[in-house]
Amino acid sequence: MTEVLGSQTYTYVPTVAGSSVMLTDGTVLAVTANTTTSRPAAGNTGNLFIDTTLAAIFRDNGSSWTEIGSNLTLTGTTNQIAVTQIAGAATLALTNDIVIPGNAGFTPPSGTTAQRPASPNVGQTRWNSTLGYEELYNGTVWQPIGRLLQCVTGNIAQSSGSISGTNRWTYGSTAPTSSQGLQIWTQSFTPISASSRLTIRCSLSYAYASASSIIYLVIYNGTTPIGMTIDTSSATSGNPGNIDIDVTIPSPGTAAITLSARIGTSSGSGTLTMYWNQAATALPSVMVTQYEIAEVL
Repeated sequence: MTEVLGSQTYTYVPTVAGSSVMLTDGTVLAVTANTTTSRPAAGNTGNLFIDTTLAAIFRDNGSSWTEIGSNLTLTGTTNQIAVTQIAGAATLALTNDIVIPGNAGFTPPSGTTAQRPASPNVGQTRWNSTLGYEELYNGTVWQPIGRLLQCVTGNIAQSSGSISGTNRWTYGSTAPTSSQGLQIWTQSFTPISASSRLTIRCSLSYAYASASSIIYLVIYNGTTPIGMTIDTSSATSGNPGNIDIDVTIPSPGTAAITLSARIGTSSGSGTLTMYWNQAATALPSVMVTQYEIAEVL
């Protein structure tokens, strides 16, 4: 700023807190700015300096330059937030072995089966909105969290059918074929893990319209029998009975398989009418039992 008094002219520079400043025509206050190496020596208390190298403002405390804001201290929380502070710049990050506070719950990322990450990390978890459960990537496949990988159930409705001729099974020979007896349910199933095991269970009541000494129930994987149970019942016509079966398939692979169950009787003459989940005549109300296929680790 320049003033003229008579014939003498003098110039002075305004200061703020001891620092020289320059007022521009646009009324913007200008403070000295330069690189770290060009910063003047400290010793003029109150001077301000903008360090363009560090992108920070410093104040001269009379003996050294102190970054404005460097006295601000941020502290983290154990097992939650970690704070790293260097030259006034703070970096916030999640800690190792994080413990999420609160008691309401935790919501993981959610998406459809088609939205699964293309290159997931081992241990990555998400909510599968298509399948309706939380899943984890084990390095090979996405699997439901827990030992139970999946479970399929179905109804065995009240029904009946006729058995005759080669449709009967001869007791003591080979196992019943998939064309003998009567099919009571069938289910397509795709295992998730090749190292898991499948358990297949079902139970039902039965009756028959003529004499028979042996009733059998067989589970098939495709056309191969994998489990069988036999009930040696009374030969009285119409006598009801109960039969159930529990089969395990270890290391099933991951290809789709077709599981089914068939009920039948031993060899004999004539045509035998079988009833399941009902007596020789229909019950007043329909009786329904279930089959279950579970995959567990």
